[in-house]
Amino acid sequence: MPRFSGVVEYVGYSSRFVIVIPIREAGVLGMMAKGDSFRGDAIDLLKQLEHILEVDALIDEVGFLHPSQFTALNDYRDGLHQTPIESSSQSMDEISGDNNLLGANALPHDASIFWNKEHKLAISSEALFPLYIAARHAFMTAMNRYRMSLNLLSKGDSSVCVVLDNCSVTVEFLESEIMKHSKALLLLSCDFNTAWNSRKLVLSRSLELNYLLLLDELKFSALVLSYSPKSEHAWSHRRWVIKSIAGKHSNLQKILERESELVEKIAEVYFPVQELDTFK
Repeated sequence: MPRFSGVVEYVGYSSRFVIVIPIREAGVLGMMAKGDSFRGDAIDLLKQLEHILEVDALIDEVGFLHPSQFTALNDYRDGLHQTPIESSSQSMDEISGDNNLLGANALPHDASIFWNKEHKLAISSEALFPLYIAARHAFMTAMNRYRMSLNLLSKGDSSVCVVLDNCSVTVEFLESEIMKHSKALLLLSCDFNTAWNSRKLVLSRSLELNYLLLLDELKFSALVLSYSPKSEHAWSHRRWVIKSIAGKHSNLQKILERESELVEKIAEVYFPVQELDTFK
């Protein structure tokens, strides 16, 4: 099983690659609305990323690579029995054949931008800016529509639907969109606190917090911590999830044991043994 250490450039904070861009929201929306190649390519990349995250729910490590570093990963990939999609320029016959190897749910993705194997995900650093712009726009759009629907719901409208592109959608659909887009956004910018809070809001609206959904949140925040172990927002989100589990479910002890294992694992990977010895 490959590890990204030595291949992937781990970062302390995702903001090293993706910062909060000083562009007005209207400017960003204007850029996205022009229908130029930037917008189309960015949206397509976002769809690819979100599909990878949906199909491979067991991804436990993510890293950002310089484009040249994909050569090393592709060399490793070529030595495996299963061969994923070589590139977005393949013929449809080649793509179809490769997808059969990956499974019925697999879709082609650009192998020069994404690498996904054995539950590891690598993203090319050259795609981070357009991915961030597309993910932020998609998330904020979904969030604004969700707030609108909740406002109508609070006024007693029990059949809330929001019109999107001449189609009515339910609150539940908007919640699924928020969870999908916020996941992609937080992988690109883990300190986007509004996205973390949106996930809490969606989960909290459940009549009874679903135990499996809470476990998924622990997995997701652990994924963020795999490349940003000092993210205060990710740790805070984990504390909120654990408190939610403690209040309504009985498996708290097992969760706390796994939490201790995660902390030990992160300490071993990101802090030299010599530094750990100084704390003893």
